[in-house]
Amino acid sequence: MLGSNGEWFQAPPIPGTFVVNFGNAFEAATEGAVRATTHRVIAPGPDSNVRYSIPFFMGLPLDTTVSEIRSYIPEPVRRLRKDVGEAESGVWGFLDPRWNSLGESQLRKWIRSHRDVGLKWYGKDVVDYYTT
Repeated sequence: MLGSNGEWFQAPPIPGTFVVNFGNAFEAATEGAVRATTHRVIAPGPDSNVRYSIPFFMGLPLDTTVSEIRSYIPEPVRRLRKDVGEAESGVWGFLDPRWNSLGESQLRKWIRSHRDVGLKWYGKDVVDYYTT
């Protein structure tokens, strides 16, 4: 996982535990109190301990709005990141009223992350719309 200092650190297996990574929409809904996890998975070598990696994506209906999700997060939780004075992360595009629809926010994120795929399937006009 990527630490707040910008350096990668390992998450070695601990018996009886599991790791949970949060996504950008949840970070936006909590206004940064819960950070999205920047992570990468590297296959263990043949001499390492046994480790299982099972991705499970829990999502919300794509017609849900980010502002609706935020309404369920208590204000004291949303205020936590502001209270410690940390810089904003890259998820604040989720709070832009143009992208209030969770589905449209996700599409925008995917197109920005994979511009070539967006161009192939949606065309230049759509990619330009979501990347400006």
